[in-house]
Amino acid sequence: MKEKKIFTIPNFLSLCRVLMVPFLLVFIVRGDPVGAFTVLVLSAVTDIADGFIARTFDMVSDVGKVLDPLADKITQGALILTLALRYPPLFFLFGLLVLREAAMGTVGAVMFRKTGKVSSSLWYGKLATVLVYLTAAAILVFPELPTAFFHTLVSVAGSAVILSMILYVVRFSKMMKE
Repeated sequence: MKEKKIFTIPNFLSLCRVLMVPFLLVFIVRGDPVGAFTVLVLSAVTDIADGFIARTFDMVSDVGKVLDPLADKITQGALILTLALRYPPLFFLFGLLVLREAAMGTVGAVMFRKTGKVSSSLWYGKLATVLVYLTAAAILVFPELPTAFFHTLVSVAGSAVILSMILYVVRFSKMMKE
């Protein structure tokens, strides 16, 4: 792999997202929803920017294909797990995230070993990510959400996570048969 495909602006932005996680967690634990929301928005902006820059300026790399979703997974997992300490139904969503990542990691590793290819994320994975982040953001901004609305948000995000897992497994299975 060429050096220029490792040290890119998009990869730097993905690394910055990982480095934001401790700040996000500190704000949540200290009960500072404004600080937590601000870090979450900054993380989302850098996520969007890294994808835009990578595609627009031909900086897509295998490192970025791994680092970008890894930054999302670390952020989502830490965010949902920390919020679940205050809102226990979120443990369900956290469990779904762990299940999806275990399935994806296993299937992705088998696919990489067989094909040598690193797959990019697709719309259904991005949709699940956005819905998980929107659920967390709503809980941060409106900590006293009505119970029915809270459960609806968690259910919609959880359904998107399940759907993305199923669609990725189907896609990887088809790719391995090719």
